Amino acid sequence: MTVHAVDVTGADGGESLARYPWQAGDSVLVDRGDHQPQVILDRCARGVEAIVRVNPTAMPVFARSGEADVFDPAAVRLEVAASLRACTDDTIRLPVWRRAPQASGPGWRYAVRLPPEAAEAARRRCRKTAQRNGRTPSDATRFLAGWVMVFTTVAPETLDGPTVLALSRCRWPVALAFKRLQSRLDLDTLRTPQNSR
Repeated sequence: MTVHAVDVTGADGGESLARYPWQAGDSVLVDRGDHQPQVILDRCARGVEAIVRVNPTAMPVFARSGEADVFDPAAVRLEVAASLRACTDDTIRLPVWRRAPQASGPGWRYAVRLPPEAAEAARRRCRKTAQRNGRTPSDATRFLAGWVMVFTTVAPETLDGPTVLALSRCRWPVALAFKRLQSRLDLDTLRTPQNSR
């Protein structure tokens, strides 16, 4: 892994993959906050692959039959919870379509079942978050809290499921390091003279 670029923005500049000078052959490992379908599909069309940790209930995808590479307009939205309930394996690969207003593209959603203790802890957090927002989580949401999900445009022939999932876990220690730097060193505050360029 290498650092390609660093982009410092003001408070109004949110995260976006569109900012960086990706090149064909690059693989981008991003968090769920960066699952911007149009940007991911645009970059994929230019030869940039993505591995995105996703919230199980977010990032809708469409069922893809076999390994089709042309979007079928009749494709139906994939009911992820129902698909996972039908599986007995702990790691699942689902071929899917990712849609955006002006594009679509093939991808794969990987899901790995959490160990029972971790799944129960995740479900407790899910219930607590929902209660704070005055809601009750659905049965499907509680079920999906027991899984870790990753969406990728990288073909399984290039990276298999365990490798994709292992790479997605590499992102977390980096995120924690930045959080520590921000809290201990106030790294999220730039100290520059007024009116400097």
